[in-house]
Amino acid sequence: YSSMDSLVSYLISNFCQILNLSEISKITDVKNYRTLKKYFDYLEKSYICAFLYEFNFKPSKSISSKQKVYFYDNSFLMYKNLFNSENTGFFFENLVFTELLKKGIVPNYDFFYYRTKGGYEVDFIIKQGVKVTALVQVCYDIFNTKTENREIRSLIKASEELSCHNLFVITKNIAKKVEKDGMVVKFIPFDSFYQEAFKF
Repeated sequence: YSSMDSLVSYLISNFCQILNLSEISKITDVKNYRTLKKYFDYLEKSYICAFLYEFNFKPSKSISSKQKVYFYDNSFLMYKNLFNSENTGFFFENLVFTELLKKGIVPNYDFFYYRTKGGYEVDFIIKQGVKVTALVQVCYDIFNTKTENREIRSLIKASEELSCHNLFVITKNIAKKVEKDGMVVKFIPFDSFYQEAFKF
């Protein structure tokens, strides 16, 4: 029980982030990787959290990639009041994750996260069959030019590598289009994202 409790606490403290299995092993005192995977499976089958793989056109590389953890309900994230700050951006990203689930988009089958060759991260890539159909960044507040440029840069780099031109930034309340390097990035408020249900 104590190992599982420590694991859940760690996962909640690191939601929407890439997991470090060696660090988890030290904190939970679970030395066996298979046991750790079994705990992960318990949590997924209990619909507490999901583990998202990095996208790769080779499934074997995707399965062996580092995972990001998301929770099926934002209310789980208040467990033990672990946070010293609001973590608004991560809560918003987790909310978008849950909306993708509601639309029937299946983790590690229909959508993944992605890191470009240069190390730029895209929150979600969505695919149909073998084709990548959309690249999605989640940003609660585009509060300055630097933040906006960072999100756009990641999408464009990923677009070049994955041959996908449907580029989106989900925001709290901003709607606009930005053209850069011959690409169009659509900024969509969360309520519009919900209504449009990703009609790509």
